Amino acid sequence: AYMSPELLDRGEKGRANDVYAFGVLAWETMQPICTPPWSGMSLNAIAHKVKNGARPTPVVKQPARVGMLIG
Repeated sequence: AYMSPELLDRGEKGRANDVYAFGVLAWETMQPICTPPWSGMSLNAIAHKVKNGARPTPVVKQPARVGMLIG
């Protein structure tokens, strides 16, 4: 669930993988009860979505002050 599209699709390792994984981890921590991205989906289904450009959608919209802290 934390693999970048580059790694899933082409096996390319590099900084982009770390940035993507960090972004997904940050997304998870901002959700209620640290909800994992793609909750309830199989790894194959997740890989298919990520390869096709899909990104997880937030469970709840964050207050404006949170965006100010991380933006």
